[in-house]
Amino acid sequence: MFAADLKALRIERGNLPLREIARRAPRHRPLSAAAVSETLNGKRLPRLDFLMALVRTLLAHDHEGHPHPLGRDDPRLEVWRTRWRDLELLRTAPLPAVRRPATLGRDPDPLATASAVAAASPVPVAVPALATARAVASDASAARLLFGEQSCGARSLAFSPDGKLLATVNDDPLVRLWHAATGELACVPLTGHGDGVRCVAFSPDGCLLATTGRDRSVRLWDPLTGDPVGEPFAENGTLWTLAFSPDGSLLATGGRDRTVQLWDPVTRKPVGAPLAGHTGGVEAVAFSPDGRLLASAGAGATVRLWRADGGEPEGEPLLGHGSEIRALAFSPDSRLLASGDWDGTVRLWDPSTGDPVGDPLTGHRNAVRGMSFSPDGRLLVSVSMDRTVRLWDSVSHGPFGLPLTRYACSFRAVSFSPDGRFLAAGGDDKPVGLWATADLAEIPIRDN
Repeated sequence: MFAADLKALRIERGNLPLREIARRAPRHRPLSAAAVSETLNGKRLPRLDFLMALVRTLLAHDHEGHPHPLGRDDPRLEVWRTRWRDLELLRTAPLPAVRRPATLGRDPDPLATASAVAAASPVPVAVPALATARAVASDASAARLLFGEQSCGARSLAFSPDGKLLATVNDDPLVRLWHAATGELACVPLTGHGDGVRCVAFSPDGCLLATTGRDRSVRLWDPLTGDPVGEPFAENGTLWTLAFSPDGSLLATGGRDRTVQLWDPVTRKPVGAPLAGHTGGVEAVAFSPDGRLLASAGAGATVRLWRADGGEPEGEPLLGHGSEIRALAFSPDSRLLASGDWDGTVRLWDPSTGDPVGDPLTGHRNAVRGMSFSPDGRLLVSVSMDRTVRLWDSVSHGPFGLPLTRYACSFRAVSFSPDGRFLAAGGDDKPVGLWATADLAEIPIRDN
């Protein structure tokens, strides 16, 4: 019925040839004639962004071919969104539980049962949320929403503070903004960088989006309009990473020249001299949520802490990693700092003392490229080029549930949504995926 109704809509709007549909498609979401044919003939359920671009294209002209403006809130679009979501939920609904022999003395593990169902299923199966924190989906193929094919993955991604937008960059000159609730592009990709964009970050108030990359510049954007804010700045060497301070008054950048530079995002002028001391390029920077510290790390296999209010070193470098560090993340209460290295090891630190916390977290078999704490600080997620997403318990300092392993993507970026209900992850060769986590309010609170 879904394909038949799309065919009926095509006929109603003048029975356009497939090539003409492709020609009229929006520039930010091109449609190939072959893909349109497959969709109209029911050979596949298209991605949501593809479907909405197709429906928009058909509705944007009357049956005689005259343009017919279509607003984003047109109720005809919402009907198709709702139908797609219903079909997607039906497609990913869990199969009946696998029959297992009765086990004396203990109840079967519901997560293991759900995992077995997912592994046996010929189609991606969503593992239902359980009543505890172990309910994070154990099969990465159960991503609830995939951002459009043109997302081309993500080297860096960030949710807006209100959770409505997701920004992604993937080492090409484009910056993409998505509606986090639907996976649709929020606007035409932002252009201006002359080379690959490596990192993206929202300001704490959500009014600015900062990007940087291979063209040696930092650019600021208005995420609501997609317009540039002021002129690009920096141009002091290839830049790989950036981060806003919690109050939005500072922007830190790091890159190939082995230094960290603080900037005033209003004047776009440097604040103080570059922070020097790294022996290799700076791959990651992060401010503590309390605004007191700035952490930086990179090719020198050390983490350095700086006073955010003046750039002075805070204690000795944190030593323990055996290879370059590509990811940093502070816990929301600023009491933990996580770092991940090229060998796949994650370490936890007490930033107030510089001491390691617990044993190294091992399990990844390749470089850890991204990390994020859940908003309540109870979970740490890490992603790796070994194609897995792993969750860690920040209290017990150990693994939390099973890794997400079946989404064949060399991961480079991950973030929890501001409400902690979802995590987004992306890499080189797959669209960005969004996974639902368990109801975090049901996680038993444990004493430290």
